[in-house]
Amino acid sequence: NFKKIKFFKSRFDKLFFKDDSIDLLVSAGVLHHTNTNLSFMIKDHSRVIKKGGYFFVFIVGKGGQELDLWRFCRKVMKNINVKHVYNKLNKSISPLRLQGFLDHSYGEYKTISRKSFEKLLKKNFSKITKVDGIPGADVTPKTFSNDKFFKKRFGSGNLRYLCIK
Repeated sequence: NFKKIKFFKSRFDKLFFKDDSIDLLVSAGVLHHTNTNLSFMIKDHSRVIKKGGYFFVFIVGKGGQELDLWRFCRKVMKNINVKHVYNKLNKSISPLRLQGFLDHSYGEYKTISRKSFEKLLKKNFSKITKVDGIPGADVTPKTFSNDKFFKKRFGSGNLRYLCIK
């Protein structure tokens, strides 16, 4: 029933959209994969969203054994060609698991604490709401509510927010 929906593929570290031109902008798991300053990117994302428009953002948090493990994996995998790994695993594991493995083993991560990220979002949006995440897909305090070692294992966990400009 939506007649005015358009999907765009864009660089995420410097958006090409005009100011106040987007009703909804989704950034799911990408902003932490660049050397571009996070504060700059959040400000740029806010710039293109219309007043009253929405921004869904998901990035990795900071700390925890999981990120330490992935940092170790990147050191191990840095001299192994990614195409070789893809070809070896492509028929052995699900596409989502393969994507996650390659993402974590070859992609760099910038991390930020929940408190610092919320402060950054509040500078650029009139309202921010934490999104709990989906069990089995997201690492958040809510999806791991029974894990008494959450903070040690995952640090801040995944940072997921719906923001209104």
